[in-house]
Amino acid sequence: MHIVHVTAEMAPIAKVGGLGDVVTGLGRACLNRGHRVEVMLPFYECIQKEQINDLTLSDTYSSYYNGDWVSTRAYRGHVTGIPVILIEPANHFFKGHCVYGGSYNELEAYLFFSRACLELMQVTATQPDIIHVHEWQTSALSLLYWDMYHNLSVKKPRLILTIHNMEHYGECRQEQLNVCGLDGSVYNTIEKVSFNQYF
Repeated sequence: MHIVHVTAEMAPIAKVGGLGDVVTGLGRACLNRGHRVEVMLPFYECIQKEQINDLTLSDTYSSYYNGDWVSTRAYRGHVTGIPVILIEPANHFFKGHCVYGGSYNELEAYLFFSRACLELMQVTATQPDIIHVHEWQTSALSLLYWDMYHNLSVKKPRLILTIHNMEHYGECRQEQLNVCGLDGSVYNTIEKVSFNQYF
């Protein structure tokens, strides 16, 4: 199977807590079982490039953000033997000296990243068997997949969402969903498991 992990962290290049360790361990376990594995994460400015083997620019494309299309680069390489795809937008997202706490709106940055991952799959005609989404930061990818990209060209994958730590969660107002091209009002319903204008 072709399994793509979409995450905000991966050890050792972007590790804050246990999430980075789990993603790396799970990626390695899947590789050892003979699966094709890729880990997609933001190309944070703070990542030490020397920890990435065979780092190359693989694709340049545009991804949607707040009414405009942002030039985006995808780099490929290997981290501890695991194939990685690092997403780097041309705007200010993911700039700073640490993984979290940069001088940008993190919610909007991860909404952008979630869509940019699917956009890359679309423009490269990539059809993984499984997209494994990790934690709240990338959870909007499921909404984008089922309500947008599944209707376009990324039709094969099945999605898994794992929340690793219930103490840390993200809140997203319906109008904030609009920045990634979704109609946020659609998700403020009982059917979409939403309450108090948050999902």
